[in-house]
Amino acid sequence: MMLRFSAAIIFAGSLGAISAAEIADEFRLKAAFLFNFTKFVEWPAAAFKTPLEPITLCVVGKSQVAAALEQAVQGKIVQNRPLAAKMLAEPLQLSGCHVVFVSASERKWMRDITRNALGHDVLLAGEADWFLREGGDFNLRLENGTVHIQANPGAIERQGLRVSSKLLGLAEVVR
Repeated sequence: MMLRFSAAIIFAGSLGAISAAEIADEFRLKAAFLFNFTKFVEWPAAAFKTPLEPITLCVVGKSQVAAALEQAVQGKIVQNRPLAAKMLAEPLQLSGCHVVFVSASERKWMRDITRNALGHDVLLAGEADWFLREGGDFNLRLENGTVHIQANPGAIERQGLRVSSKLLGLAEVVR
């Protein structure tokens, strides 16, 4: 458990120094993980309309992760692209999104989101026990105040994304 905790802190450390108060803040920590996912995922060139198009992290459903994510990506550049965050008004409008965080409140939309994401080079991340079973790629599970990464390699492969073994090495693989 301490190893996972240490790996999570190192992984989230790209946001700068993280105080104990911030670690306790579930939403900021989840936003840090989402931000860092962009460093370990390779999207095909076709996922972007222009060489300067930002990597866009989108949030589906009401979640405090949205505000934390906006702060986390502000002014950041990854893979020579700026980062952007946006809240989706409609859960199925994934156009222009590269990472989609699905709030636990949005289970009713998950099958449609998964179906809609196929072929659009979208990484799906969530925060619910059911998320990976419903076709999500990465789940951020909170346990005893610590966020653990879970990965569904089959879903990631279907999305056609290349994910670094470093990221997969931090995750609990769930099939």
